[in-house]
Amino acid sequence: MKTIIITLLTFVMFNAAAISLEIPADKDNTLYETATGDLSNGAGDYFFAGRNNQAAGISIRRGLLHFDLTSIPAGAIINDVSLEITNSQGNLPTNITLHALTSDWGEAGSNAMGGEGSGIMAESGDATWTQNFYEESSSWLTNGGDFDSNVLATAQVTAGGPILISGPALTTQIQQWYDTPASNFGLLIQGDESTLGTAVRFNSRENLTGPPKLVVDYDIPIELQAQLNPVKDNTLYETDTGSTSNGAGTRLFIGKTGSNAGLKKRRAVLEFDLSSIPPIATIHSVDLSVMTTNTPPAANQFDASLHLLLSEWGEGTSNSSGNGAPATSNDATWLHNFFDTSNWNTPGGDYSSTVSATAAVGTTNGEVINFASTVDLVADVQLWIENENVNHGWIILGDELTDRNARGLSSREGTSPPVLTVSYSIPDLIFEDGFE
Repeated sequence: MKTIIITLLTFVMFNAAAISLEIPADKDNTLYETATGDLSNGAGDYFFAGRNNQAAGISIRRGLLHFDLTSIPAGAIINDVSLEITNSQGNLPTNITLHALTSDWGEAGSNAMGGEGSGIMAESGDATWTQNFYEESSSWLTNGGDFDSNVLATAQVTAGGPILISGPALTTQIQQWYDTPASNFGLLIQGDESTLGTAVRFNSRENLTGPPKLVVDYDIPIELQAQLNPVKDNTLYETDTGSTSNGAGTRLFIGKTGSNAGLKKRRAVLEFDLSSIPPIATIHSVDLSVMTTNTPPAANQFDASLHLLLSEWGEGTSNSSGNGAPATSNDATWLHNFFDTSNWNTPGGDYSSTVSATAAVGTTNGEVINFASTVDLVADVQLWIENENVNHGWIILGDELTDRNARGLSSREGTSPPVLTVSYSIPDLIFEDGFE
């Protein structure tokens, strides 16, 4: 039976907050269907969606809206999004749909007269039916705007006044834009374009009454940080017999020694118990720090690499130095993952060829080698907390090409044991289950 001892060094919690934020539009405009593509209304009080009573080819109107999401704090999880726009005129009832724009566009100083339904001559930088930036040699790929045909949300306009439009696809889209701001080109509002007289007028951001706004409900997730020492570690000493180990020793070794024998490689293996982190947690960052204890004279700097171990292994009671000691029952050796009852599939350890992280190893004793967080390190720990049965830890590979450039590292039994720092968050299960 495996005995697990966890050293939890720190446990830091930050308060969560469920917040509703109103974000005003930072630009809006109307695409007026014309063959020449020279009409716009960037600075007008209204924008339009649908089809008016004019002839085919000049009757469709499409509204454009954009919202700057940078006021939402870093790390937010968006729970719900509603678009609020105000209808001020239209032949009702009628339906409108929201779509994600896929190209950038402009709002300039054009300002239509009267009810603004016919638009006015576009100014430089305005969005028009054919150009996303008028007179700037920039055209839509498709006349009428570049947008995703998938509908983010639908609303029926039945009366004048504010209209709330929401839906899961809209929330997902806003989260995507928040995560990747460069992809945020805003929303296109499309009305009933198959029927004459269905155009609807909405108040723009320049209107003092009911300008467009995005209402975003989000959480700042609870964030925790755990620092853990290994529950076991060992060194794999390259030998023909696979009978050397150092399970209970105070040092681990990596790299290539300077012995006269041809078998010189040393590899460190270590494993952490992550059961203190709930399986539902989301891992944000992972860092591993190890302390050097032995650096040979005239040592050279190199990059150590960390790899995911693919088989379970053991730590026995063997205890020695750089040359190792006779392996004891269940020790990991170069040939055995458990001495001497079970072998690695590949001598030297079963591990992924993918590098989870690298760290620079200098030439000074007592320096900290830090494997800083990477996407692969985070993925390793995320995998382990979701399925502890595949947690076999990591193997550390040093410079295995240069003689006499090995390093000694403090083991978990040493004075400065390795430290794994994991930052993670736990989802708000109240919101996850639909309760407010």
